[in-house]
Amino acid sequence: MNIAYGTYGMPNLPLEVALPALAKIGYDGVELALGPKYPTCPDKLDHAARERLAHLLTECELAVPALMLLVNVLADDPAEHHRNLDELRRAAALALDLDARTPPVITFTMGGSRDRYKEQRDELVRRLRDYAAIATGEGVLLAAEPHVGGTLDRPDRAVWLIEAVGLPAVRLNFDISHFDLLGLGIDECVSPLVPLSIHTHVKDGHLVDGKVQFLLPGAGGFDYVAYLRAMKAAGWDGCLCVEVSGQLWSKEDYDPIAAAEFSYGTLRRAFDEAGV
Repeated sequence: MNIAYGTYGMPNLPLEVALPALAKIGYDGVELALGPKYPTCPDKLDHAARERLAHLLTECELAVPALMLLVNVLADDPAEHHRNLDELRRAAALALDLDARTPPVITFTMGGSRDRYKEQRDELVRRLRDYAAIATGEGVLLAAEPHVGGTLDRPDRAVWLIEAVGLPAVRLNFDISHFDLLGLGIDECVSPLVPLSIHTHVKDGHLVDGKVQFLLPGAGGFDYVAYLRAMKAAGWDGCLCVEVSGQLWSKEDYDPIAAAEFSYGTLRRAFDEAGV
């Protein structure tokens, strides 16, 4: 296992600053966010810019375990679904241009509402099959993320989805914070989901007046030592990727480098204590 960091938590930091800083901190990889406000948005990167980015990643010795696609899979407007498919094509092209992990992984959340699970689940399967057709043609893999409050909010629903889609291009992005917020134990989540997962996110979170508030890894009470031991026992040998919520990076006093340093320190200490 190794430690990666998502640039979702660095929307306003130039890559020439962000990537060397992450490498200096000690990160092994970086998950690139592809939203419109990010410097890695595919529409902002021509051929020369992609070559420069690939060179910078190599220079910093940072792998790219995944790229984060910021879409709403369950958008009500069918036209948005088709736009999302175009976004996926552009994301796949960028992943291949950057020589990301082979095959490259593209992760995303699915939206929807937990209260509409029975209503939305079959449509989610249909839409993910559309995504999978593109992913298969482009040579990438998809990592769909269960999310607290969303249609896919529990381990059993995540397992059902992968089985219902039934295509090798669609796997899971396992972010245990979403299940921790529901009061589910580490073993309840790790055992069923690791075999179906190809990427991870880690962060802390708690409920404030019944509302979800995400935190940096180590800023809450999550037991990363127990988590790491459970992940190792389940056979996970990929990255643990820090994701900083927009609830944090949108604050005026947010410091992206300090957040990355704090998060790495949390995980590094957990690795040392867990002995994995």
